[in-house]
Amino acid sequence: MSEPKLGLPHRAILLALMAEAREVSNTELKQRWNLTMTKPHRVALNKAGLMVSNENTTPYRHELTERGWKWCSDELSAEIPARAGSVGAALYAVLAGVNRYLDREGLALSDLFKSENQIPDLEDRIRRAYERLADRPKAWVRLKDLRPLLGNAPRDAVDDVLRHMDGTADVTIIPDADQKNLTAEDRAAAVRIGNEDNHMLAIGRA
Repeated sequence: MSEPKLGLPHRAILLALMAEAREVSNTELKQRWNLTMTKPHRVALNKAGLMVSNENTTPYRHELTERGWKWCSDELSAEIPARAGSVGAALYAVLAGVNRYLDREGLALSDLFKSENQIPDLEDRIRRAYERLADRPKAWVRLKDLRPLLGNAPRDAVDDVLRHMDGTADVTIIPDADQKNLTAEDRAAAVRIGNEDNHMLAIGRA
């Protein structure tokens, strides 16, 4: 299947679906993004295999396909479309910045854009965050430094995963022995395990 030639409305719809990372209705597209999904747009994007539409609902609902996600990923490094205007040019500047970030961090587009209802693999995210902070395996990392790298992951969910990880062979979570020098940020970031607040994390086998 050859790549379709898409106009600005088609591109805007695909990028909005990317940002939502879920099934989105015609009404939501209009109310949230001021985008109108016309029948020609819907037919063209479905025919190109970039989007699937649920036509058994009122209003219709639409979601990116794997091919659609691939198109969005490629669009991060694409040239500014003709007649994009100043706002469109600024959008593509932002997309280029997103592309540089993903390349730098070794992430996929789906790591960045997730539905609110999608449950991420928090343990994997915690381990990746630890690797960014630690200069070697088993080095101690403070939870106050690790938590900001987890984005908008719910605090309770992160704490549950940390407690689970603490029971595995390669993970150790402990209190800071020097309690007098704990900062307010250390105390706020601590995870409660048993009867203790814990502030330090190490990952790596002996």
